[in-house]
Amino acid sequence: MSAKFVATFFTLLSLLAWLVAACASTASAPSPQSSATPTVVDATATAVPPTASPTPVIVASATPTDVPPTATAVPATEIPASSATPDVAPTLPAPTPIDAGGAQLEIKAWSPSGRYVSYLRTARDESETLLIYDTVSGTRCELPDQVQDWFLPTHLWLENDALLFKRGQGEFFQWETPCDGDPTPITGDVPTLLYGVASSSDHSRWLVLSEDDLWLFDAADSTFTPVTGMRYGTHPSAGWSPDGETVVVVYEGSAFAINADDAEAVRVASWEYIESGGGENFPGAAIQWLDATHFVTAGHGLSGAYRIGLDGTMENLSQTLFGISFPPPNEGQGAVRLWVLPSATLNDAAWHLLHAQYGDGRGPAFQLYHHESELVESIELPTEDAILNFVGAAQDGSQLLFEEWENGATGRAWLYAVEGDGSERWVEAASANLSPDGNLLALSRENGVYVERLTGDVGAEWPLTFDRNFAELGWSPDSRHLVVSGQSEGEPQLFILPIRSQ
Repeated sequence: MSAKFVATFFTLLSLLAWLVAACASTASAPSPQSSATPTVVDATATAVPPTASPTPVIVASATPTDVPPTATAVPATEIPASSATPDVAPTLPAPTPIDAGGAQLEIKAWSPSGRYVSYLRTARDESETLLIYDTVSGTRCELPDQVQDWFLPTHLWLENDALLFKRGQGEFFQWETPCDGDPTPITGDVPTLLYGVASSSDHSRWLVLSEDDLWLFDAADSTFTPVTGMRYGTHPSAGWSPDGETVVVVYEGSAFAINADDAEAVRVASWEYIESGGGENFPGAAIQWLDATHFVTAGHGLSGAYRIGLDGTMENLSQTLFGISFPPPNEGQGAVRLWVLPSATLNDAAWHLLHAQYGDGRGPAFQLYHHESELVESIELPTEDAILNFVGAAQDGSQLLFEEWENGATGRAWLYAVEGDGSERWVEAASANLSPDGNLLALSRENGVYVERLTGDVGAEWPLTFDRNFAELGWSPDSRHLVVSGQSEGEPQLFILPIRSQ
């Protein structure tokens, strides 16, 4: 074997060893994909806001007033779907309020997608400013509204998050992208005032009140049409059919169906109406539909709750299902309230009716009707003298949330299992609210604000404390944001907490 061959052989071995080492080094190095930030935010991590905030474009009025943002959009706090989480909540940093100070800060209405929310700021001198907050950019702008809210909203969210409002001088506008671009004037016949009574499920249509006359607004062509054949009435309830073709208005023992195409109202049912007392003409509870042609009233005056068909058929459910006689023996025992559960959809047979009858000096007595089995059960309260108010239900109708009232304030909430599987439990909280999807429970307690799953597992906690430990809790329609408002050392504060990114 020659020396040249030996040298070549060892050279090849060295080259092979170098290649093996290089491959091993490459395999052990982290790839860009493995080091990327995960989509789900770690609830224990400190949320870091963006380094730069978009500057809001204020174009709502001829002489706009720039309102700088007080907080930037922050990453959402993901609440895992699994209940296999620790009992101790991850404590998140105290967030920055989107607004603070003055005399009062009050959430008014969310846009259909949950991106925008309007709120009212009342100053110490009682002057009021209506603002729009964008949860995506963390910016806000002023809205030049006609007047401040009565019992009904004066600015109306439309489909695709457009906004309908009226300026003080009488002009109506439709704003396709709130806080950006010029709002479009609405021409043609318009009402004198603008109060929203009820919207279709997709917000493409609205029933609105002017002075004492009703109008229909169609967002597709931005037109108002006056309603004929009825007036507004006393303590009216209203609700659109699932297909958005009919809106029903109930007041003073009559039910009217308004056709969306021609705005003509037709009386479909009437019954003996027993007035329940005076007071201001605030709207009644919304009409709830069982299908495209049948709806239920929540209870008007002392006349009970009815199931009514557009064909004129009707049934007093308070009497036939829940055994309550009318007229009542005395006024204090006659007022009732009815809820359809779940309210999101009734495509299957597993729906329920929750009925409450109010009595003198005590809380309401609750009964539950199961449509599938046609059985009625009385809900046994956790304590004999408990005064409970119904707050809401889980999306699948499996659990009901009540608040206990004592000496004019809440101290705890009660979860009741509809099927009676023994999972009833008390929840200590000054205030409580279920997310619209019925999966999460927001709680205000002495040491902070919590979000839990209905199983009791805590998803997140924020160290926010308020006077009397009480905070108003509200949810965006998509259940992605939690609104928290309350007083801290006498100063109003308003927070919007991102809960989920999807």
